[in-house]
Amino acid sequence: MSSGTGWRNSGKTIVWCTLNCGLRHSGQESPSGNVGGSARASVYLANCSTLPYDLHYVATYLERDLRAQLQVGNLRDFERLLRAAALRSSGLLNRAELARDVGISPSTAGQWLSVLERSGVVALLEPWFSNRTKSLVKTPKLHFQDSGLCAFLMGIVSRADLMGSPLGGALWESMVFGELHRLLQTGSAPWQLAFWRDRTKEADFLLHRAGHFRLADAKWSEHPDPGKLSLVRRELAPPPTCAIVCRAPNRYPIGPGIEALPLAELGALLAESFP
Repeated sequence: MSSGTGWRNSGKTIVWCTLNCGLRHSGQESPSGNVGGSARASVYLANCSTLPYDLHYVATYLERDLRAQLQVGNLRDFERLLRAAALRSSGLLNRAELARDVGISPSTAGQWLSVLERSGVVALLEPWFSNRTKSLVKTPKLHFQDSGLCAFLMGIVSRADLMGSPLGGALWESMVFGELHRLLQTGSAPWQLAFWRDRTKEADFLLHRAGHFRLADAKWSEHPDPGKLSLVRRELAPPPTCAIVCRAPNRYPIGPGIEALPLAELGALLAESFP
């Protein structure tokens, strides 16, 4: 599976892959309770379940097609890697730790992750750093491109699961990443996407273009606070405009240079006129 669209014939199940399919294609505007996006049209779990799709997708494409490409000898190890990776979505990628938890060698874990990345299942978000700032982390973040698949691998299969899960924040961050990635791929705005993190503060997303920046955090909340985003803002010159991408129904200011931004309006972050 890769950017664009195409048929994936996996035995008796044919999966239509649409990496660039976004939230607005679903006909829904409110992101509350939504765990599907980016790699297929968003599905609102209050209305229907993606469980049959995810079961077939994992069983055919991930566990059979990719397994054949990788020459995976132990299917159980590969399944454990998928689930362990999903539980680490939106976190810093530690390949050695992931390999240890799954019970495979670091080189095998690296090989499998590389194929998952090339196939569009996962993506690595690189950190922003410069020679002036030695304390910034240099480890990439792991994100699942399809938040619906990630939720399934996390064991979240209903809206009730999602609303009560401590994993909701991480899943939301990966969903925001998926939408940003899609907008940058399909739009004309030439922003570079990264994240910013040092020993004490972090911005989930940093957009850079020609020496200018935008910052954004993803918060699984309808009434977010600026958190440490204002501290990161002070590290950059000139201080960039910022957004907290959240479940608020409307856009509104929450601090100097910082706005709460609904997921459905994420494209505004890339606009010249923002805020």
